[in-house]
Amino acid sequence: MSLPLAEVVALYLDGRLALRRAVTGDASTTVAMLRHQCWKCGAESTVWDVREATCVGRCGTEADLHRKASTMWAEERPEQDHAVMRAVAMRAGVLGWPTPASIGPRYTQTAKTTYAAFSCPACGAVFGDFPLRSAWMEAAYDDHLNDEATVSHGPNRTKHPHWCHDTGDGLCRARPSGHAAARASVRSTAT
Repeated sequence: MSLPLAEVVALYLDGRLALRRAVTGDASTTVAMLRHQCWKCGAESTVWDVREATCVGRCGTEADLHRKASTMWAEERPEQDHAVMRAVAMRAGVLGWPTPASIGPRYTQTAKTTYAAFSCPACGAVFGDFPLRSAWMEAAYDDHLNDEATVSHGPNRTKHPHWCHDTGDGLCRARPSGHAAARASVRSTAT
């Protein structure tokens, strides 16, 4: 935010500018989808990749919901989220695409470790992170190979300190709804 100092002071004193520890607002996840053929049995399935997961505060500030694993062979992935998997299955059905692939912990000789891997729903063969990364790069140059789905998570609170500026929709809440009541009930059960 770049405002004259006098305006910043006026907004702050007016209660329309406040330092918040978290962004509170609607959250959504954007998921890219790709048709992928199994190397072993030839069956086609749908694989997906979480591209963006954000919470947009009432003030317009965006915050990442979670950090995507930047390395191959990650033990946990945002693609395993049940809401994401449901959205992919629904979108694949609407498009007439093949069944979504399975995703879960699998051991591979290549990686020599267990990681969250996509596998063929027909024969169970692991697709592998490296071959899938190559498929995603190829699909980036051929628009008809992929599609997107958006998952709405509704109201969310994500830790992200920021100067919250009310531009007409209000400020991000300082605490989630029911926070004081929950804290009070914890205190009362502890005594």
